[in-house]
Amino acid sequence: MNLQVKHPLLAAPASIGGLELKNKIIMAPMGSNFAGEDGHTTEQLESYYEERAKGGVGLIILETSAITWPAGASMPYMIGFSKDEFVSDLNSLTQRVHQHGAKIAAQLNHSGKIAQEDTIAGRPIPVPSIPKSEPSDMFGLLTQDEIMNFIKAGGPDGKGPRYHELTIDEIKIEINHFAQAAKRAKLANFDAVEIHAGHGYLISSFLSPAVNKRTDQYGGSTENRARFLIEVIQAIKQEVSADFPVLVRLDANEYRIDGGITPKDFLVTARLAEKAGADALDVSSYGNTSKGIAFTEAPLVHEPGGFLKYARMAKETVSIPIIAVGRIELDVAENGLKNKDFDFVAMGRKLLADPGLPNKISSGQEHLIRPCIYCYVCVSQIFINKPMMCAVNSQLGNEFRNEKIIFSTARQKNILVVGAGPSGMEAARLLAMQGHHVEIWEKDKDIGGTVRVATLAYEPNGQLIKYSAKLPQRTQSNNKEKYGGNDRKD
Repeated sequence: MNLQVKHPLLAAPASIGGLELKNKIIMAPMGSNFAGEDGHTTEQLESYYEERAKGGVGLIILETSAITWPAGASMPYMIGFSKDEFVSDLNSLTQRVHQHGAKIAAQLNHSGKIAQEDTIAGRPIPVPSIPKSEPSDMFGLLTQDEIMNFIKAGGPDGKGPRYHELTIDEIKIEINHFAQAAKRAKLANFDAVEIHAGHGYLISSFLSPAVNKRTDQYGGSTENRARFLIEVIQAIKQEVSADFPVLVRLDANEYRIDGGITPKDFLVTARLAEKAGADALDVSSYGNTSKGIAFTEAPLVHEPGGFLKYARMAKETVSIPIIAVGRIELDVAENGLKNKDFDFVAMGRKLLADPGLPNKISSGQEHLIRPCIYCYVCVSQIFINKPMMCAVNSQLGNEFRNEKIIFSTARQKNILVVGAGPSGMEAARLLAMQGHHVEIWEKDKDIGGTVRVATLAYEPNGQLIKYSAKLPQRTQSNNKEKYGGNDRKD
């Protein structure tokens, strides 16, 4: 059956520099804590990314990785690019992604003042200037068990991070670390690299006037504060090759940070990055993470399309491709591409909820996309140093497991599921996928269980009920739902 593609521009091919992508959908970089304690990839991590490649995404931007691992890491299980010994495992990852027609970029980073693992180990943390300390307003909301995950962040003496203001010679060393990490990325057959110059990490600390109080050539004016980033771009191009694509993630604004990055600063830096050789800009923002509300302003924006105004600004300022990100719904993405407000759309949480989203768009089966309900379960795990998970996709992080809860059988069975809440509907979906005939009996006249109540407080929860109710060939008789045969493929 030929189904109409509702969003043809999203599904159409495009390129970044000389890198050809099969569509304009990019997987945004998101920390997972699926890597090993030793900085290497794991089967869990590689399977997680392979599943997104199978789902049809054009480009995967790898989660933030440590160019000087174990130094500069912000999570306990973070990928390393600091040693040649990492190349073999990284090559395994790229091979698994490439076999499904997707491309992959390594996101290179030093976490700077957010390098939690340096604090724990008592290592000095490189910064442009010694940052001010600000207590978090979130600890009063955590359980004792959750707080215990943070106790070690006080360091070996309980006094917190040891900051070290970089000398000019040391800045040059850090620039070389980025260049050498990019060289390893290319050896491991990554298709591009992204320099993380946002979200409070080392490069963004140089860019932010709220943090960078230097009086030398790396401080003061916007141009001077951008010098570190510009020299990183140039060093990578020189070390690897001029035609190897280099993406740059930039903050367009810093929320609730007095004297932080402004859109005016961002546009100056964007022009300088383009001139230095950047092949695309990934437009994000940052907020004061000591304020709980700021995190949902940026970087994990809760307002739909909250960063689109910044993407438009960048598109009007530079000629290289612009990647828009931040809770962008499909219709909004398509219209933005049509209006040339941006060139690519990065999706994070949506691809956690449903890795098959791109294929469903290109095949005209958008009605089968499992919705993200923007509940923050995924990122909340990272806050407490746990592996990422998803409230609507139980397979996230379990893609590497071979065992199946429900086995198919040559003989189709008639199965009854009692209760049409989210668990019952998911059980019916999985059983139907294996070819069984399934009925759900529900005592209430409406399906959804307690999710119906949750929807009253938070409307996106209702999308999960709508998704579960869209099983093909479903018949309803009073309070019975019937799911027939192997008719749903996701």
